[in-house]
Amino acid sequence: MTLRPPNLSQSKIKGRFGAPFVKRPRIFERPNSLSHSDVEIVDLRQAPECLALVANRIWQTWWEADGYTLADVVTALEDVIKAADHPFTLVAVRQRQFLGTVTSIMDDIGARPDWGPCLAALWVEPEARGEGLGEALMHAVSQRLSAQGFERVYLSAKPKMRAYYLQRGWTMIDSDIDKDHQDVFMRLLTPCHDGAAER
Repeated sequence: MTLRPPNLSQSKIKGRFGAPFVKRPRIFERPNSLSHSDVEIVDLRQAPECLALVANRIWQTWWEADGYTLADVVTALEDVIKAADHPFTLVAVRQRQFLGTVTSIMDDIGARPDWGPCLAALWVEPEARGEGLGEALMHAVSQRLSAQGFERVYLSAKPKMRAYYLQRGWTMIDSDIDKDHQDVFMRLLTPCHDGAAER
């Protein structure tokens, strides 16, 4: 199941979550060294008050330019929330304030539909950038996918984000993909032991 607008063919929406729009942190931080102990990363199902903000960020960043409506994104996220395990959307919150989001779906790379699951729609609020939240969200997705038995995770991003992902342990496996000429990255997941996945 992919996160997609209703009543649209699969070919029209593949890659909609494409390139994450996360400003490179000023200081490289490991996910476990996030200096703010009051930041929680939870499933969107546990923070339904964040649904409208998550939908808005996804719509403005990836879907609006292609003519989709905000309602299309809300419907797609509601479908994700209904799923048992996968797909899923995570949100970073501090004292119930929305800081960022990431989604995992099976197919986000239109030219390579067999490459999945995918990390998609990585977003960190501008005022929260530089705190390591982007990396913490990626780590949380990796842990959850590993716990679900997946061996690898993929993502696609615009070439300007190449250094960001390479510096965080992703391996670039393809480039110039889809209409946005995106790079494709992969990360191997280590089986989960005591709730922790390694890269």
